[in-house]
This record gives sequence, C-alpha cells and structure tokens, in this order.
Amino acid sequence: MAAKPVPLSIPPDIKDDRRDSERHMTIFRAGKITHANRENLCLVRNISSSGAMAQVFQPLQVGDQIYLDLRLEERIVGRIVWVRGEHVGIAFSLNIALSEVLRSELDRGHRRRAPRVNVEATGRLQIGDDFLPVAIDNVSQTGTRIFCTRSLATGCEVRLWVDGLGAMPSFVRWTKDGIVGLAFLKSLSIWDLTTWVRDLTLATIGQNKA
Repeated sequence: MAAKPVPLSIPPDIKDDRRDSERHMTIFRAGKITHANRENLCLVRNISSSGAMAQVFQPLQVGDQIYLDLRLEERIVGRIVWVRGEHVGIAFSLNIALSEVLRSELDRGHRRRAPRVNVEATGRLQIGDDFLPVAIDNVSQTGTRIFCTRSLATGCEVRLWVDGLGAMPSFVRWTKDGIVGLAFLKSLSIWDLTTWVRDLTLATIGQNKA
C-alpha cells in the first residue's frame, strides 16, 4: 500500500526562528541525510550559508551529527539544532557558498542525478515469464543497482518486484560483471521510497537486537 503524502505546510513557529540578518533561499530539493551509518532521503525546504531546514524520514535528535548530500561539490557536515515533528533545523559545521546552491537551482540544462541510498535488500527480477532472485545495493527515485546472475542486454525491459514497493517496470541502463543498473520507467514517489527505506532500516535494527 502506498504511503500517504506528508503534509507540506511549514509550521509558523519554524519560520519565526529565522534570523532577519541572514539570507535564506527557499528550495524544494531531495537530498540524503546520513546519521550513525544509516541513510535516508530528505526534503530541504530552505537553506542559508550556515544551515538548513529539512523534512526528514528518520528519527533524529538535537545534537546528532549528520552528513547532508545535496549533490554539490562536497557533502555538508552539520548537526541537528532543533526538531519539530518531521522538520529539523541543521547547523552547518562550515559555511557553504549559497551562490553554488542558487546556480544549481537555476541551471535548467543540467539534470541532477537523484540522491541514492545504500541498502541491503532483495527482490525478484522478472524477465519475460522468468523470475530471478536479485540483491539490491542502492536505490533512488529513478533507478537502482542490483546483482544478477544472468547476463542482460543493455536496453532490455524488465520488471523489478520488491516487497513494500511492488512491481517497478524498468530497463537495463548498464551492466558490468554481474552488476546491473536499472532505470525505472516511472519514478518512485519520495514518500514511498523513504517509507520503504525507513521500514527496512527498522527491520534490520530489530534483527540485530534479536
């Protein structure tokens, strides 16, 4: 069952926390947050040279150190300074060049690669009437990397079945030594993908504690 969309409204009290003296830029960009060796996507709502506000889909607490990947030159190191529901405030360890973020937002001719999350998951690859077990190494809204025992031709249309995500019509973008890059014919919603990654992470934590 698809996850319900998360409300996109920003609480008024969060807006009041902004300092008038600092320039903020409102954006709506998918990024990736890494904390304690666990990854999930996030939605960055606004950003300044010294921090950002993001909607997150993993449990975070004030004081947590995180890495924020926005597909800029480098990952951004920061820490959580406030948490309100699914929104968090992030203070960067070092100021970033806001002009770089602005330039990437305005560059319509350059297609940014969707943030990828490293996972350890399994699925079934349907090729015609055949089903093959595959291991999933990473995933984004637009594609995934899998390990497959069968040789596949570039451009071949397949269907990837994954518990929690259903069937995803795809085509083979590239192959190398049993590793296959798949491009989804229809992008996953960020809500479905982040919910799946969160549930996968919680299941892994539960198995480790058992």
